[in-house]
Amino acid sequence: SDSSGMPYAFPIQRSSGSELHPGFQQPELFRYVKERGIVPIGYCPIGSPSRPERDRTAEDVADTQMPEIVEIAKAHGVHPAIICIKWAVQNGQIPIPFSVKLSGRVRTDGKTCGIWAADPSYGCCRFNRPL
Repeated sequence: SDSSGMPYAFPIQRSSGSELHPGFQQPELFRYVKERGIVPIGYCPIGSPSRPERDRTAEDVADTQMPEIVEIAKAHGVHPAIICIKWAVQNGQIPIPFSVKLSGRVRTDGKTCGIWAADPSYGCCRFNRPL
């Protein structure tokens, strides 16, 4: 305890923020966090295709252009970014979307709400890509 007689308190981590999206899943980190009851918060759930050249690698994939995601988006008439966000929610994370190209992605959002929980075909979003 400290000089006031109060016992020391150690904070318990309840959430963990990291970059998580279909093209960058970080399975070891995700598993570690979930196994400890920590809520994963995924920033950049649509990837970061517009990041500076200095931050890109040859293996980078623009999530909104991945064939699996584009196919699912076309089938539902929504932007691929919506499918990436749905993937995050389905996998048990809290996505924090960010986009510098807001207009086209937001316009499809209202339409998505109608199929969000009602359409079981979204289950095909549970694909895994090697890192």
